[in-house]
Amino acid sequence: MTLTNLKLRRTTLPLITGALIALGLILPSPVLGDFSRDLITQPIDETKLITIGRSVRLEANATNDRGPVPDDFPLPHMLLQLKRSPAMESEFVQYIDQLTDKKSPNFRKWLTAKEIGEKYGPSEQDLNTITHWLESHGFSIYGVHPNRLVIDISGTAATLREAFRTQVDYLYVDRKSHFANMTNLKIPEALAPVVVGLVQIHDFAPQTYLKPKAPNYFISPTLMPLVAADFETIYNVRPLFQQGIRGEGQTITLVEDSDSFSNDIATYPIAQTDRSLHPLTGTSSYVVHIPAGQLPPVTGFWSLTMYDSNGFFVPNPLHRYVINDRSKLHHNPDGSIDIYIQQTKPTNPQQAQNWLPTPAGAFHLIWRLYGLKPNALPGVIQGTGWTPAAIQPCTAGRGAQLMTTCAS
Repeated sequence: MTLTNLKLRRTTLPLITGALIALGLILPSPVLGDFSRDLITQPIDETKLITIGRSVRLEANATNDRGPVPDDFPLPHMLLQLKRSPAMESEFVQYIDQLTDKKSPNFRKWLTAKEIGEKYGPSEQDLNTITHWLESHGFSIYGVHPNRLVIDISGTAATLREAFRTQVDYLYVDRKSHFANMTNLKIPEALAPVVVGLVQIHDFAPQTYLKPKAPNYFISPTLMPLVAADFETIYNVRPLFQQGIRGEGQTITLVEDSDSFSNDIATYPIAQTDRSLHPLTGTSSYVVHIPAGQLPPVTGFWSLTMYDSNGFFVPNPLHRYVINDRSKLHHNPDGSIDIYIQQTKPTNPQQAQNWLPTPAGAFHLIWRLYGLKPNALPGVIQGTGWTPAAIQPCTAGRGAQLMTTCAS
């Protein structure tokens, strides 16, 4: 064969193979990497053992030991845990990442546990080698889990001692009788590339570390958890519910990691004092005057929400806890808006449209700004450019230092 013919064969063979795969005439290997999946490559030598560290419970000690169990002591449904090779594990992780990558050909090509086992689990040859070794020591094989990483086996104290070189003893812990293995497991060195260890060689039940505490509905004086009804109020969805619109059949988008920060999404300026730096209280009346064109510059929506001193919404006959961009607000002739912050409802209907009820005592207000435009953010933080409108205490009939009429 000439060098030219050799080069031609080397060039055309991959192309022909690729074409056959595309036509479905031959199938590609399920393994992405160019390596063997068989990890058990040496004969099993029972004299060459390795120790599986940390395979003994802390309770299995001389203080709690009450002597060995009988040889025929049953040990049902122990789980032999297996592992992939580092290269195979890396490919599996890569595939998982591709499942959510729209540019990947594997986008949303979910696999069942059986398919994961066939493509990324231990090889059939390794599984046969392990199961034959277990059966040679007297274990019963109940089954291999579909992902090929767990083998369900049963045996006795004698078979466990013979195969894994450990003794099972009775224990007395916290006034209760138990059993567990007393020494670390040992396995033939040839099995180490695949076998992680054996679990459930004891009867200790999992213990919870949860310590219930008394309910605390406040994270801080101005921050508290919300329930579903709170969201209905804040986002003004009750009118939709009253129309029978509840969101059935809608698509929900789950947003994962992004390059945005929380300030890109929502900003919450909090007001606890008025313009004169006096604490806000229901014994006074206030006006929030928003000049024309000075509504919060957001791409989403905004709201001004009222909370009492305990962080709760303020009960009122209108069930109004928030003024927002969905509220039907009255505009002044010049296009400005006056929001009336006081305990009693204004008698003027137009002013009542813009009324946000207060409690009798202390309260605070929170501006909720969703999607605040980038050029507005420095103003909110540093007090330059756009800033939330001042909360102005009212005098009789007039807003102090403001040419706005207080609610009657």
